[in-house]
Amino acid sequence: MSRHYSNIGIFILAVVFTTACKIYYPVQENSTLVKVNTSFAADTAIKGFYKPYKDSLDKIMKVPLAELTEDLTKKLPESTLGNMMADILKVKTAEYTNDKIDVAILNYGGIRSSSLTKGMLNVEHAYLLMPFDNYVVEQTLTGQQLSDFCDSLAMKKAGRFPEFPFK
Repeated sequence: MSRHYSNIGIFILAVVFTTACKIYYPVQENSTLVKVNTSFAADTAIKGFYKPYKDSLDKIMKVPLAELTEDLTKKLPESTLGNMMADILKVKTAEYTNDKIDVAILNYGGIRSSSLTKGMLNVEHAYLLMPFDNYVVEQTLTGQQLSDFCDSLAMKKAGRFPEFPFK
């Protein structure tokens, strides 16, 4: 009887091994690009489906954080948006660690929005600026190490400069 099960097992393995390695390709593929514009009507069924989720998310994302008195932009090698974010990083890290923070450095590419418009800044804007789970690293450097770091940044190509305020 066990020999019977053994033969069935071998048969099943043979079927799996012979069919699992096949690659199936579509016989034919057709595609076209469709530009989305105002001529497309909103799908009310879809809007109704995600409306409860959107409403609950808006309660969190529309919480005001601050009011901007001017537009902030991201530019190289230094910008108003980058400086603001580095200032916030410096202040909040000092509050969190209870340490004196002399310098805050951000990667230019880590700031994902090119600008913020004058007006109310809310939680949604924070997620648009930095949508990823980023980590703050606090590091103690000597004056010479910081000077060497800044010198190495100055020698790099444009586009690689981080934002950092010295205050």
